[in-house]
Amino acid sequence: MSELHPVVKRKEGLFFPSGNFFLDPQRAVSHAIVTHAHADHAVAGSANVYCSKLTAQLMQLRFGERAAGKFHVLGEEENFSVNGISCRFYSAGHIGGSMMVMMKWKNKNVLFTGDWNHSSCGHLTPCRFPQTDILITEATFATPGMNHPETAEEIKKISESGVKVVAGAYRTGKAQRLSYLMSKYAAQIPVFVHRDIVPVHRLYENNGFNTGNWQPYSKQQFQKEKIALYIVPPQTLPSYYGSRDVATTFVTGWKHRHKQCTFVTNISDHADWNGLLQMVSETKPSVIYTMHGSGKHFQTHYFASGIDVFEIQ
Repeated sequence: MSELHPVVKRKEGLFFPSGNFFLDPQRAVSHAIVTHAHADHAVAGSANVYCSKLTAQLMQLRFGERAAGKFHVLGEEENFSVNGISCRFYSAGHIGGSMMVMMKWKNKNVLFTGDWNHSSCGHLTPCRFPQTDILITEATFATPGMNHPETAEEIKKISESGVKVVAGAYRTGKAQRLSYLMSKYAAQIPVFVHRDIVPVHRLYENNGFNTGNWQPYSKQQFQKEKIALYIVPPQTLPSYYGSRDVATTFVTGWKHRHKQCTFVTNISDHADWNGLLQMVSETKPSVIYTMHGSGKHFQTHYFASGIDVFEIQ
């Protein structure tokens, strides 16, 4: 990348030179726009962090006083400035508080998505697709034909299993989505939440996000149920592998995480191939940059349309 491009990859992360700030940096920096609170996008110690309210709270929950020197908390579609660069947040639909950010560069609009999800299930603010000149997007599932199954059908695997199920789910985002989906599609089944996940559920609820009907895990109560769901962090799930008392599943779109589980529950919080194409259609960029995955299929797909596609390695 050079001065001909709006962003450049540095050891700290993705850098926006004209504004002297980073986007989801992997190390502490002076100025950081943080799109959401997942660990691969939010680190502790930056002097100034620009993010949503819930993202700030989730970072404080994880890092405590080390989270940031100062949080600059912004709302959706609120205009703000970072070192003289005009910016604006739009909902990304990935997890609670996740945002895309629109920035100005050489009189052009640059939209940085972070992680995003187009398939709203009802508990988050839907993803927004503002028009832009330049799009910087994740490409996690940017492969033709790689489209996610219907969420309701995946929940049926749990609700119709006929047994108690222990489900591994990421502490922030997936666990809250899962408890909400169970209330939406299988309200008759009791949902228990691991003690390490409960504080995140509480933060979601305090910020107006619906996490469905659930209760903190009680071993005694869980054992009494004939059919129930227990949501646990990924590192807890292996302790239940091989159990004769429960079935196990990992709720994710990553196929390799389903090994050793009783059954697969394919629910992803990332955009699939059709979602990526929809975003490009609605945002109407003339240039696309891809990251967090391969952009090769994008380059092939948009070659004839005149849209330039660059991979950020």
